[in-house]
Amino acid sequence: MTGPWAPLLVRPDDAPSAGAGHVMRTLALVERWAATGPAYVALASGRSRVARRVEAAGGRVVEVDDDGSAAGLRRLLGDLRPA
Repeated sequence: MTGPWAPLLVRPDDAPSAGAGHVMRTLALVERWAATGPAYVALASGRSRVARRVEAAGGRVVEVDDDGSAAGLRRLLGDLRPA
Protein backbone atom coordinates (compact mmCIF):
# COMPACT_ATOMS: atom_id res chain seq x y z
CA MET A 1 0.00 0.00 0.00
CA THR A 2 1.31 3.43 -0.88
CA GLY A 3 0.37 6.83 0.43
CA PRO A 4 -0.97 7.69 3.86
CA TRP A 5 -3.21 5.24 5.64
CA ALA A 6 -6.43 6.24 7.33
CA PRO A 7 -6.19 6.95 11.07
CA LEU A 8 -6.15 3.90 13.33
CA LEU A 9 -7.78 3.79 16.76
CA VAL A 10 -7.20 0.82 19.07
CA ARG A 11 -8.27 0.25 22.64
CA PRO A 12 -6.21 -2.53 24.19
CA ASP A 13 -7.16 -4.02 27.52
CA ASP A 14 -4.42 -2.40 29.58
CA ALA A 15 -5.67 -3.56 32.97
CA PRO A 16 -2.94 -5.16 35.09
CA SER A 17 -4.92 -8.42 35.16
CA ALA A 18 -4.93 -8.67 31.35
CA GLY A 19 -1.21 -9.35 31.03
CA ALA A 20 1.25 -7.67 28.70
CA GLY A 21 0.74 -9.74 25.54
CA HIS A 22 -2.27 -7.81 24.28
CA VAL A 23 -0.55 -4.45 24.73
CA MET A 24 2.66 -5.75 23.11
CA ARG A 25 0.75 -6.88 20.01
CA THR A 26 -0.95 -3.50 19.91
CA LEU A 27 2.44 -1.78 20.05
CA ALA A 28 3.65 -3.78 17.04
CA LEU A 29 0.58 -2.71 15.07
CA VAL A 30 0.95 0.93 16.13
CA GLU A 31 4.63 0.99 15.18
CA ARG A 32 3.90 -0.21 11.66
CA TRP A 33 0.79 1.95 11.18
CA ALA A 34 2.44 5.13 12.51
CA ALA A 35 4.99 4.94 9.70
CA THR A 36 2.25 5.88 7.20
CA GLY A 37 -0.67 7.34 9.15
CA PRO A 38 -1.82 8.46 12.59
CA ALA A 39 -2.27 5.73 15.19
CA TYR A 40 -4.31 6.54 18.29
CA VAL A 41 -4.29 4.27 21.34
CA ALA A 42 -7.02 4.74 23.92
CA LEU A 43 -5.76 3.92 27.42
CA ALA A 44 -7.25 4.15 30.87
CA SER A 45 -5.95 7.07 32.92
CA GLY A 46 -2.84 6.48 34.98
CA ARG A 47 -1.18 3.86 32.76
CA SER A 48 1.90 6.00 32.17
CA ARG A 49 4.33 3.14 31.51
CA VAL A 50 2.18 1.79 28.70
CA ALA A 51 1.61 5.33 27.40
CA ARG A 52 5.37 5.94 27.16
CA ARG A 53 5.78 2.75 25.13
CA VAL A 54 2.95 3.73 22.79
CA GLU A 55 4.54 7.13 22.20
CA ALA A 56 7.95 5.54 21.64
CA ALA A 57 6.33 3.35 18.95
CA GLY A 58 5.00 6.48 17.22
CA GLY A 59 1.45 6.33 18.53
CA ARG A 60 -0.66 9.04 20.09
CA VAL A 61 -2.21 8.29 23.47
CA VAL A 62 -5.82 9.23 24.13
CA GLU A 63 -6.78 8.88 27.80
CA VAL A 64 -10.19 7.43 28.53
CA ASP A 65 -11.92 6.90 31.84
CA ASP A 66 -14.94 4.87 30.82
CA ASP A 67 -15.49 1.11 30.88
CA GLY A 68 -15.15 0.52 27.13
CA SER A 69 -18.88 0.78 26.52
CA ALA A 70 -20.37 1.60 23.12
CA ALA A 71 -21.38 5.02 24.44
CA GLY A 72 -17.81 5.67 25.58
CA LEU A 73 -16.48 4.66 22.16
CA ARG A 74 -18.91 7.03 20.44
CA ARG A 75 -17.71 9.89 22.69
CA LEU A 76 -14.09 9.06 21.92
CA LEU A 77 -14.68 8.95 18.17
CA GLY A 78 -16.52 12.26 18.38
CA ASP A 79 -13.56 13.81 20.22
CA LEU A 80 -11.12 12.60 17.54
CA ARG A 81 -13.23 13.66 14.55
CA PRO A 82 -11.70 16.63 12.71
CA ALA A 83 -13.60 19.89 13.09
